[in-house]
Amino acid sequence: MLAFRRLGDVERRVRIKIPKADVQDVAMEVMTSAIRTAFDGQSVGQFVSLLHTITDRRIADYHRRPRLDTQPLPEENQESDDIWGEGAVDDDFTSEVDLRSVINQAMDELSDAHRMVVDLYVFRKETAKETAEEVNMALGDDLDPEMTESNVHQIAKRFRVRLKELLEDARGGE
Repeated sequence: MLAFRRLGDVERRVRIKIPKADVQDVAMEVMTSAIRTAFDGQSVGQFVSLLHTITDRRIADYHRRPRLDTQPLPEENQESDDIWGEGAVDDDFTSEVDLRSVINQAMDELSDAHRMVVDLYVFRKETAKETAEEVNMALGDDLDPEMTESNVHQIAKRFRVRLKELLEDARGGE
């Protein structure tokens, strides 16, 4: 509360030395630094003095550090005729669709048990032991022999190899 009561004073001091567009950002950096500071002074005067020191240092930091040159994005300002050009978002999602179709193709080639292993171990990131236990519980008598951790590792390895082959085929062997 002591810091935010002084916000107006901080903004006034910052406004003198920093462009108007950046005054709020620098003032909030000052407030953040003031709040993080372990102030153990005995009086409000000592805190005000500390706040002045922090303000001076944040102003110096502002002038010292390089700032990024920001440009408005066309997709965010479609109504403005002054802002044009290529946007940051590419609307071509064909590579994502291709990847999904390749994953689906590789998954379709698997048996139910192997598909479950890939889903749990590769995509959900469960451990091999947990995956083997879940597959054994879910498929029970349908599995002969039971699923083991080494089976899980081998199935995942074969799936990754097959996925890599399918991706290379889809990209034309790049």
